[in-house]
Amino acid sequence: MRAAKRWIRAQFWEWRMRDRRNEVAAELAKTLGLPGPPRLVERGNLGHDSNYNVFSGGEQIGVLRLVNPHKKRPAPAAGMPFEIAGPSMRIKHEFEVYGRGAASGLTPTPLWKAPDALFCRFLPYRPLMSWVKETPSIWPLLIEGSAALHRLHVETGLSHMDASLGNVLANDDRSVHALVDFEYLPAEGVSFAEQKIYDHLRLVHSSWKFIRPAERHAFGDWLAQFEGYLDDEMRAASLGRIAPALENLLNDDAWRAALTRLFPTSR
Repeated sequence: MRAAKRWIRAQFWEWRMRDRRNEVAAELAKTLGLPGPPRLVERGNLGHDSNYNVFSGGEQIGVLRLVNPHKKRPAPAAGMPFEIAGPSMRIKHEFEVYGRGAASGLTPTPLWKAPDALFCRFLPYRPLMSWVKETPSIWPLLIEGSAALHRLHVETGLSHMDASLGNVLANDDRSVHALVDFEYLPAEGVSFAEQKIYDHLRLVHSSWKFIRPAERHAFGDWLAQFEGYLDDEMRAASLGRIAPALENLLNDDAWRAALTRLFPTSR
């Protein structure tokens, strides 16, 4: 019943956006030189905005994020290390991140934006989450995800703040990765060192329910990789500011002990 209500609510939100969708489709056709308005196919009830796969002539050409002012999402709880910016700032931030990341293949390529919309070139990748049921262990996927996050930090000087296996994409043989969905911003006072630590730990935290209980402490290889990414500022950081968003890890004795070893100032 709850799922049905969510679906009905989402359809109502989309119905109210029909005029703006048509306007954006026409703007995309003009900007991209298409023979006619592209077809927008909803990607599911994702995040704080409306998201669409964009097709022209039967071929997917990109992905569109469109602010939906009718869509209501709760604000993050007080004390979280991230915040959700206003609609136009979300679009601006993601456009800038994609502009910096695309040169290294770390993000999709942004092609067009409006104050309430962002269009990116299609990447023929799929989320790492889609491999969870196909692999005997989730840890190789988390290792790949952390490697992509580390590249983001080093090559763009940016953090993600909503890392998950759903937001890390890969090609079919998982040799190339890209990051998407930069809706969240770091909360005021969260240092870049803390942001980088949070990205890696949040990747695991957000995957907790997909890690079989017997595997939750088989984190040796992932932890060794993570430790190799720590610079002096990260090693000197405390987990205090990001801890409220990491309860799954910090409530686990083995994880808490491992993280306390890496970040002794958090004791």
